[in-house]
Amino acid sequence: MNRVLPLLLGAALLPAATQAQVTGAQIYGQLHVSADYLDTDSRGSALNLSSNASRLGFRGKYEVQEQLTVVWQAETTLRVDSQGGDLIDRDTFLGLTGDWGLLRVGKFDTPMKVLRNRTDIFPNQIGDARNITRNRVAAPAGLASGQIGWDERFRNSIHYRTPTVAGLTANAQYSTSLDSASSNDADAGSWSASVEWRLATFWIAVAHENQTYTDDVLPEYERHATRVAALYDIGDFRFSALYQKAEDPDDAAWGAGVRYRVTEKVALKTQYYHLDADADDSDADLYALGADYQVAPNLTFYANYAVLDNDTFSNLRPYSQARTADPASLAGNSPSGFSLGTVFSF
Repeated sequence: MNRVLPLLLGAALLPAATQAQVTGAQIYGQLHVSADYLDTDSRGSALNLSSNASRLGFRGKYEVQEQLTVVWQAETTLRVDSQGGDLIDRDTFLGLTGDWGLLRVGKFDTPMKVLRNRTDIFPNQIGDARNITRNRVAAPAGLASGQIGWDERFRNSIHYRTPTVAGLTANAQYSTSLDSASSNDADAGSWSASVEWRLATFWIAVAHENQTYTDDVLPEYERHATRVAALYDIGDFRFSALYQKAEDPDDAAWGAGVRYRVTEKVALKTQYYHLDADADDSDADLYALGADYQVAPNLTFYANYAVLDNDTFSNLRPYSQARTADPASLAGNSPSGFSLGTVFSF
């Protein structure tokens, strides 16, 4: 790290003439839309159009010298069905990479969130595992706005990824503040770290995350969580599993999924996740079933069905995460949805 930090400073001070030589800039993105029939189980049902984490990004790299390459990215959400939101609200960073690893600063997914990204069989769709694992809670008054939970992006972050050695890779991320602006209060720092091990057909990882919220008057509020996740590919099958244990509140969540490739273009998939909540009568179960039709490597159509069975005081929905269509339901209900979607990557 002592070697890397001066390099990062040096890259930031590159003269304008050198920066003008940057090549390899790329425009990329994903358009992911779906038509959904959503049933709230208590407040009626309706047909909805949803934009599901569609995004547009710009990224590039510039080789300064051997084993020293500047990498950058700016990414924003595209709301195909409406408009609004921050101009740059997704993974955005400036970094350096080489045989010593990757160092970057900005706003991006935490190492713990990456575990769920890799194991979710229904990412950004009805049945997304985040409807269980995100487990958002009301923020303490004065310490944060809205709700806070797992599977977030840390703002104001520094992230280091080690080189892969014998299949092992480690990640560490530190945020000076989770607020939208920088902070000089060291007590507000939060961190997330993971260790991964990958073989040809097997991947397993463990991660831990600490979130801290504070101000100058109120005592700080901390949340902790640990995740273990795994993937195993055998023949035409992919098996995934994830376990999560959190504190304050002391909840646990776990789940598993299976994806079976019937042909080169058609795949069947299913997923189950359970929330074991700290509060009484607040557990929840998520069931999802679907099929994918991959027309081309960058174009997929899918059909999904998901239902979320809530205990008396639980009010989760199988369609609320990473989507714009999210009708409310009541605690104790079992909302469900059927979705026809298209994912086009470019």
